[in-house]
Amino acid sequence: MSSIVTHPFAPWRDYEETSTDEASTEETSVGEAPIAKTSAEEIPVKEIKEPMETQYFRLQVSARHLILASPVFKAALSENWKKRADPLKNGAVEITTSGWDLEALVILMTILHARSQDLPQEIGLELLAKLAVLADYYQCQPFVQYFAEKWIEALKVNFPSKYSRDSILWVWVSWTFNQSTEFTKSTSIAILQSNGIITNLGLPIPGKIIGMLRLQV
Repeated sequence: MSSIVTHPFAPWRDYEETSTDEASTEETSVGEAPIAKTSAEEIPVKEIKEPMETQYFRLQVSARHLILASPVFKAALSENWKKRADPLKNGAVEITTSGWDLEALVILMTILHARSQDLPQEIGLELLAKLAVLADYYQCQPFVQYFAEKWIEALKVNFPSKYSRDSILWVWVSWTFNQSTEFTKSTSIAILQSNGIITNLGLPIPGKIIGMLRLQV
């Protein structure tokens, strides 16, 4: 396995800088007509671009488990083995992936390999958000759902009360894992406290959600 290079995950500083700049612009441009916003689909989502250093991981996994759990893994493994023996009959295979948080990736592999006894009892909000990104990308959210709900239950005690990076992480986590109560609470915080500047933190939150939130500010 290659060495690990860290890089920012869902950085908040871009929001803070944009918030300050936009607030200053609004104060000095009195009299200019605001741009009309007619629908959620027309409101662009703020894209956060960070320089990313590539991380490559080589993992030995069970092809059978991954193919059954994820259509993305199924397509990738089927392509690699198209002219070889059936991967379902070959047990362990080696895969190479990049760009993910290693701890979150190991948790996902542990879940998909049905080794729940090796999972942590609790994980932090940021790690859960990283796991949600993986579950979304590999389209295996149903397999992660049960464990995510247990971790979410433990995290509720520290649910944020102010618009912040954590509140947006909650929007993402609650959307991914179908937690309607937490989704309503976190989006309400954004609507009431964001002053109209709502960021997706670079997370794959659907653009229509960010757009609808901005329309309600």
